[in-house]
Amino acid sequence: MVDFAAMVLGRFQNDIVDVFGETVGWVLGHAILAFSIAIAIVAIRERSHILHHSGIGKPMAIDASIILALTVLQFYIFTESFNFSTSASVPLALTSSLSIRWLVAVLG
Repeated sequence: MVDFAAMVLGRFQNDIVDVFGETVGWVLGHAILAFSIAIAIVAIRERSHILHHSGIGKPMAIDASIILALTVLQFYIFTESFNFSTSASVPLALTSSLSIRWLVAVLG
């Protein structure tokens, strides 16, 4: 039996198998993969409806992209330059990025 879920999900799949057992863990992991692929296909097919009726416009997409890029950059700096742990770097980078975005939006 090929375990695609272990290749894609990595340690998360191992945790699922540890909690639910070999067979149920395999089924759950592959169900997660199938659900993710199905959601991606629906999103791609309905992209125009999503863009026009979701309230998410180009400015919001640009804001989200900038916040994500800034978070990744700060995470890299915190973990590589300052040797912070991953568990501390993720919330610190996200909080810092959102704070910077708020300062730019409010103070201009």
